[in-house]
Amino acid sequence: MQLYYFTILQRDDEYLAVIENQNTYWELGHYYDQGFTLVMSVQAFNAKSAIEIAKQNTKSEIARLQFELNDLRQKYQELQNERRWGRFGRSSIGINSQPNDIDPLEVLGFKEMPSREELRKRYKSLSQKVHADKGGNDFLMRMVKEAYDNLSKNA
Repeated sequence: MQLYYFTILQRDDEYLAVIENQNTYWELGHYYDQGFTLVMSVQAFNAKSAIEIAKQNTKSEIARLQFELNDLRQKYQELQNERRWGRFGRSSIGINSQPNDIDPLEVLGFKEMPSREELRKRYKSLSQKVHADKGGNDFLMRMVKEAYDNLSKNA
């Protein structure tokens, strides 16, 4: 038996196998006008077996795509969660969090309690960088200010 190349087309639940030859691409235009879409090209003994192969391949391709879609949805959800909860050292800052939810040492970049002079210098340096009047951010400025206030009470 000889194998033939078929182009498989589909319209709703209806499949059509068109044997490939010199005129195939010209013929496909007529089928496209009738609402058929290209599914794939397969090699088979006859049109019926070509359609069955296409159906099986389509089902396996759909299963693969559904798995991939679920994986992408999970990754999207993880990205949304990361976006919702910004990472900041050991702490997490929620979108609606107040600055006082964060370890003041981390905000000012210290690992242990600094001296009053170190604390003052770091606060001055950071406040100049993040102040809203200097192109910074009001939220960051409030974080730095509150961290400084908390640490200066204990220093």
